Amino acid sequence: MDIVISSTLLCLLSPLIIFISYRIYKKEGRPIFCQDWFLGKNNQKFLLWRFRTMAKPSRVIRALPPYPYPLPDSWKYGMPNEFTSEQDSSITLTLTGEWLKRYRLHRIPQLWNILKGEMSIIGPEVGIEKGDYCDIYQMNRLKLRPGLFGYAQLTKESEKAQWEKTKLDLHYVTNCSLREDLRIIIKTLNNIRKDS
Repeated sequence: MDIVISSTLLCLLSPLIIFISYRIYKKEGRPIFCQDWFLGKNNQKFLLWRFRTMAKPSRVIRALPPYPYPLPDSWKYGMPNEFTSEQDSSITLTLTGEWLKRYRLHRIPQLWNILKGEMSIIGPEVGIEKGDYCDIYQMNRLKLRPGLFGYAQLTKESEKAQWEKTKLDLHYVTNCSLREDLRIIIKTLNNIRKDS
């Protein structure tokens, strides 16, 4: 079903993909896409594709290591459940990026990840910078492929503590069904409509 849906959507959305790519190229320049390492099913790493939404970093920033904001030393024994993610204040969204974020359109290239079998339409999401620090309980989220949509993604990350996101992801892992998938999709579409 993931392959059928992703391939169909890639065909139907190809004019929109071309339009967005052209707009980014003309207004903000290259690169059009950005890639981030994520953890997939069974702890397998893969490159996640998105449309670029942030301003191009300067040469100084490019010279920094991959993680300019190192994780706390206390995490060497595992990621704590009691913490809340905060968006980096130094991140600058482009004009096109703000539009893409508002309607979740920056995620369209992830359909390619789904087509390749690295992701699913619905599922948990674990970033590699946090996934490397997950304990056994938290790693249960990796029993399924990460999803384009999911319970934890229904609300902005900054508005949820880590234990809440883990709880929602694990609820889906143990209760996934076609009915739950449809419910998540409907809620996601409603959230996009409200944001617009």
